[in-house]
Amino acid sequence: MMEIKNYLAVRKSLSPDDKNPYLLAGRKQEPLRGYQVRDLFHQAVRDIWLSRAKQGIGDVTFGSPIPHSLRHSFAINTLKGIKDRGESTQHALPVLATYMGHRKYQYTGAYLKVKDAKHLSGLIEFARSQLDVI
Repeated sequence: MMEIKNYLAVRKSLSPDDKNPYLLAGRKQEPLRGYQVRDLFHQAVRDIWLSRAKQGIGDVTFGSPIPHSLRHSFAINTLKGIKDRGESTQHALPVLATYMGHRKYQYTGAYLKVKDAKHLSGLIEFARSQLDVI
């Protein structure tokens, strides 16, 4: 949140009359289009060396992050935080579903299948170790 506030403060200092309602605006102060967001995201992934070829290990496919990865990470980390506080993830699903724009909270329930980032990290390390053995 601090980074967003800093960005908005700099934007305001550069253009005090800026009344643009969009956080990230395109050239004519219009909202960014989907293809622009995807292009910028993929360029950023390449710039920070996260780009990689798709690789299937078992029934899991690993590859470069996509914009949806941010949404997925948000949902997983929110549910993990709720669980870590000892609260019911099931009770949180309707609120999280609304926040994410899902019509049914059952769609959000799919995120419960991924236990947490440590589990996924362990899976990746295990899969890599198996490739080294082969």
